[in-house]
Amino acid sequence: MLQWFDTLMGLVVVLLAGSLIIMVLTQIISALLNLRGTGFKKGICILLENSDIELKEYAKVISQEALSHPLISPAKIKYKRWNLAGNIRPEELVNILRILADSGTEKWQKNR
Repeated sequence: MLQWFDTLMGLVVVLLAGSLIIMVLTQIISALLNLRGTGFKKGICILLENSDIELKEYAKVISQEALSHPLISPAKIKYKRWNLAGNIRPEELVNILRILADSGTEKWQKNR
């Protein structure tokens, strides 16, 4: 009876170790590619496109500027994908969008 228990415990430990390694690799790849930030950017872009017809042509630029704003951006790296914030509170997003709206649309028209 104890031999089966030892074998079962060994199998559980091996499976847990394998699961931990796979989880760590997944998190490393996700962080290197900043999948959370790019998905968040796409979501904000879709939200802006569907909210107002006038914003449709500027949605990509606005979402890029909003998520790479110095108040919420995690890094100051030239690579745009790593500069995107992965998660922010709704109030922070609204405040950043207001700041961008106050700065004017001339900057967006240049970057379009």
